Amino acid sequence: MGNRYFELRPPSTLKTPVGNDIAHHFKTRQFLGSAVVVCDHPFAMISVVRKSWQKMVRQTQVDRAKTLNAEEILRFTRRIIQMQRLQFTCSLPDDSPCADVYFVTPKTLTSLPAGCYSLYITTPIENAQLAAWAHTLLSDSLVINYDVGIDTRACGLQPKRKLESALLTDWHQLLAYLHHHGVPVSRLDSADVKDPDLNETLDILLGTGTEFIERASAFQHRLDITQPVANISDSITQRIAMVLRLAHRVQALSPPNPHLKQIFGSTETFFLRDRSAERLVVSELLISPCS
Repeated sequence: MGNRYFELRPPSTLKTPVGNDIAHHFKTRQFLGSAVVVCDHPFAMISVVRKSWQKMVRQTQVDRAKTLNAEEILRFTRRIIQMQRLQFTCSLPDDSPCADVYFVTPKTLTSLPAGCYSLYITTPIENAQLAAWAHTLLSDSLVINYDVGIDTRACGLQPKRKLESALLTDWHQLLAYLHHHGVPVSRLDSADVKDPDLNETLDILLGTGTEFIERASAFQHRLDITQPVANISDSITQRIAMVLRLAHRVQALSPPNPHLKQIFGSTETFFLRDRSAERLVVSELLISPCS
């Protein structure tokens, strides 16, 4: 059984109400899988979260309108489509298996939905109840505790900082791999993937076969499960983004490989997880099987 993690987010330290914080937090994790929000008043909470979500969709549309870069426009468009198709519900997972975010009370939640990577706890519950839920969570899932007085460590959960530490370790290993193959990583802070000078870099990475894509895919998954990432400098964040954009380009230029899951960069690709079948499906318009 893999590890599950917890993140403590005391409401007193937040800049926004809990409902708004949940929306912004899940925005960074929406491509991982479904989420459950445990609260006292599901209908009130879903209203706040949905309103905040729609505001973020409109902001993303504004961001798209500000750029003339075709690649950025496509990236924003895919993100907007994904955000608009997200389904919020106050029904139980068994009653609405195709929803994405569930708002339930502690008493009504008996089982978690398939593919649940994010569990938000906003009201006091019994430790035994959390332990039972945590046992059914997927490996590397995250329990977000809004300081409701539960002992997450007693439930076998590990602190999220371990994920962030592992992310940095994996990043340094990926950098060492690139250095070993002669990739000028120091130039990635300011260079653009379209820069002709990067053609040599692409040639080097294409020459590694599927090894670079596999490594980038593994790192992307590590990045996804660690979201939202804290305590990482802007320079590292920019360099990570550039390396993953290179990985997308290498994948696009490489022959199809049926044995390689093309799952990294969920926000940038057309590969989505069909949770009901637990398999990757290709959808050119980002339409889920439950639409």
